[in-house]
Amino acid sequence: MLLRHGKERLGVEQWSDIGDALLARAQRLRSAWNPDVSRINEQRWCETCTILRDLGAEIQLVESTLRPDNGELSSGRQRTRYASSGLVGATLWEAPPSAFAAWLPLLRFGELVQLGQQTTVGMGRFRVAG
Repeated sequence: MLLRHGKERLGVEQWSDIGDALLARAQRLRSAWNPDVSRINEQRWCETCTILRDLGAEIQLVESTLRPDNGELSSGRQRTRYASSGLVGATLWEAPPSAFAAWLPLLRFGELVQLGQQTTVGMGRFRVAG
């Protein structure tokens, strides 16, 4: 998985790389789905984000086999091909049960909606295992 912050590419070395991307994706979808409800519950959302970020500080990277992967994507509709880049591999994270339990629903959400750019063409996929 390759995450971006502006034009800067981020590897996945700290939990905050993933956590912040998940929270940002959830916020964008939340706002797009119903802006009025999003504004009403803004304080609760901010409190939830703070709690998750605090718990995320306890999650540590144990092992990573991520490697850069440069490929090419094609668009049948646009009849073009373009370069893509990302990370492929696995990461192993260690977390206290409370942190894992708090983040698991958001991780499952992330599996469905994917993270990063070009998610409509299949980029940004990840899977929670174990």
